[in-house]
Amino acid sequence: HYYGMCGGESCVEIFKINNENLWEDLNDAYPSPTNYYVGDFYTLDNNLFNQVSDLLTFFPSDLLNEKAIVIGMPDSSDGGGLYIEYNYFGEHKFWLIDQIKINVPDYLHNFIDVVNEKILIINS
Repeated sequence: HYYGMCGGESCVEIFKINNENLWEDLNDAYPSPTNYYVGDFYTLDNNLFNQVSDLLTFFPSDLLNEKAIVIGMPDSSDGGGLYIEYNYFGEHKFWLIDQIKINVPDYLHNFIDVVNEKILIINS
């Protein structure tokens, strides 16, 4: 997630997960709508991975059909945004998703909640 009008280390939190590992980015750079995020990732504890690894089961397949990279108006009214990147068997895409649910399609609502829950677990 990312928040522009924010102070402190938790304003930008970028993580990467696959079927085996969880990583956190050291850069904490604000994501761009024109390029994939380039991070400096380090591996997190396997216990944290075990607590959040089911996130992958919540990924909405409808997101793969989205034409827009920017969905809603992420972080335009201090609501923050989610940077989601998908890279699986040669299909590589990314999106910036508004966290204010009225600005995004219904199929994203649960996924937004789950992503934020997992970030809270990692940061606690």
